[in-house]
Amino acid sequence: VRQALIIDGKPAPYLAGEPQWTGDSKHLFTKRTVPGTGSTEILADGQAFARVQGSIQLYMAPTGPGVLGVAWASPPNGVRHAFLTVGNRKVPGSECSDGGGITHVYMSSDAKNFAARCRTWIMVNGKKGQEYAEGVSKVAFTADGKAVYIGKTGGKSFLIVGDEESDGYGTIAGETEFTRDQRNTQNFEPAPAVIKGTSIGYITRGAQGGNTTVVVVNGKKYTASMAQNLTFSPDGERFAFLSAFPNPHAIVDGTAHTALAVDPGIGNIGFQGTFQWSADSKHIAWATNAPTYGVAIDGKYIAAPGMVRFVKFSADGKHLVWIARDSRAPRHLVFVDGEQVADLPQNLQLENEADIYWSFPEDGTIVFVAQDGDAMKRFKITPGSDTSVETALAKAK
Repeated sequence: VRQALIIDGKPAPYLAGEPQWTGDSKHLFTKRTVPGTGSTEILADGQAFARVQGSIQLYMAPTGPGVLGVAWASPPNGVRHAFLTVGNRKVPGSECSDGGGITHVYMSSDAKNFAARCRTWIMVNGKKGQEYAEGVSKVAFTADGKAVYIGKTGGKSFLIVGDEESDGYGTIAGETEFTRDQRNTQNFEPAPAVIKGTSIGYITRGAQGGNTTVVVVNGKKYTASMAQNLTFSPDGERFAFLSAFPNPHAIVDGTAHTALAVDPGIGNIGFQGTFQWSADSKHIAWATNAPTYGVAIDGKYIAAPGMVRFVKFSADGKHLVWIARDSRAPRHLVFVDGEQVADLPQNLQLENEADIYWSFPEDGTIVFVAQDGDAMKRFKITPGSDTSVETALAKAK
């Protein structure tokens, strides 16, 4: 059987496999085994780029022409080990034979910073960090290029930011929300903390367990009971989280809103956790179930006729939409800025994936697709010019 490498529909003048484009889509990397040598040759646009004695896995930078590699070497008289390559050069000191070698590589979104993980240490931009006997995991980068990861030793977990180590905790819960595409991506891990720009937040639990948790936001500590759903505003300057026990309530910028119980059901129906932020970071909203069903906006309350199924700001941040199930009749009622604008069928099936079923165009309209009986229907709502988040706040209690 004759084999060929096909590029843009045409056979290439060379034969190689495992094609990967660089982040800027300008260069094609391929690999081939060199017969009788036990080595792997890397080709860049068909030209010899590097050769390793053993095998190598390549990782393309998210943007630009950069490429990292994890090579496996099997010296005739030595221990099989992995090492990191940047471009076609070996990174000194990156050799790892412990716990399966280098298991993950990471790159910042601007491709200016990189890291590699052995079982007990992280190497960042070619510099090997401190070792943690019980392992390291979950590397991410802040907007200013600092590596953030978790190290564990002596039964305690530490969050490391650059070269600074946090206090030791029983557990550290970082980011929990990530996309379906990320779940299915090789080499992906959720971030070790909630990171927005240069702001860093995480939820910890002490070694003794129990319901008490400590939320750390940019180094400042907040005590809560079973804290969950930590989130930053889009500009990274504000934060909110849920204190889940015994009466679930929001803590926004350090202030507890105990009179407005967060409805935990919205976490399964809303997007990216319980809390919703406006694009300009000025407003925050969440569904409540006390004093009765309703919506909280900036800590003020607007009652709803039944359980709130969905809360979201429009893309321009000027309007807030929510959908409530009418407790008096089996209907779904749509509200914009506190005013009812639509009455939807009782058998409407509302889906919760924003990228598929919901759209918030820049013109401020609200568009969604829902199943009505056997048919899928498209709904479009245009908020009135005389309503806004501010008018809703004026009516709130």
